[in-house]
Amino acid sequence: MRPPERKVQQSAAVPPVCSQSGAMMMHHHTATNGSIGKSLMVLRELLSEPRALRLSELCGRTGLARSTTYRIIRELIAGGVVSRSTKGYEVVLDIGPGPAAGPQSSSLRRLAPYTGDVLLHTGLTSSLAVLNGEEVVYLHRVHGHRCSWEEIDESGRTPAIRSASGRLLMAYSAEAARRALAAYSRSSMEWATLDRELAQIRRNGFAQYNRSESGTVCLSVLVPLAGARIALSARGQRTQVDVNRTLHWLKQIAGAASRELGQTA
Repeated sequence: MRPPERKVQQSAAVPPVCSQSGAMMMHHHTATNGSIGKSLMVLRELLSEPRALRLSELCGRTGLARSTTYRIIRELIAGGVVSRSTKGYEVVLDIGPGPAAGPQSSSLRRLAPYTGDVLLHTGLTSSLAVLNGEEVVYLHRVHGHRCSWEEIDESGRTPAIRSASGRLLMAYSAEAARRALAAYSRSSMEWATLDRELAQIRRNGFAQYNRSESGTVCLSVLVPLAGARIALSARGQRTQVDVNRTLHWLKQIAGAASRELGQTA
């Protein structure tokens, strides 16, 4: 008597079943578990809100550990994509709506090498800055040996009224000056004093701001460009900054940048 035939399953011939939605879920799971995926998760949450988000909010929204979220935030700050303020963290580059959008965005990218020229000729930390509400945002910076690290280097922004670049840009924008003054509840006497200082900045063509807490001095000039107001600055320890020499190079470099970008626009 012949034994019954055994049915053999040809599993290799049958392809695994995977729906389109299942494939997308698998892809999403793989992507978000990697370091790039986690960074994108944090960035996505920052872009989803018009306000700054605190570290605890980002952890809650992404489900990432606090240490992981903090590491990602520090990397994004170092890359110039995110800035920190007293309100939390927010995106500052033109990957979404923000202060660098519009004509200023293209100009900033093309102006970036000129901060290196300032560093080369003065040895000082050099920055490009724009106004964003009552704050000034530093969207590109190169560091010199003659300047200590400050809080603005970590956050990428500071109240416009407390910086050379901010005061310079306010001097050419009455609306920006009113917003900045209103934000810090200045008295009528302080308003009048600042108004005189801004008028003096327009006459001189530069702004200077001394930080007593860090012992640094910052000088800033306007880069004359059509459709954009961008400040070029140099900062260093007060005892090491030759104001006249630094202003000479700032104006020379800003003028050269304006001529070259005007010709290639």
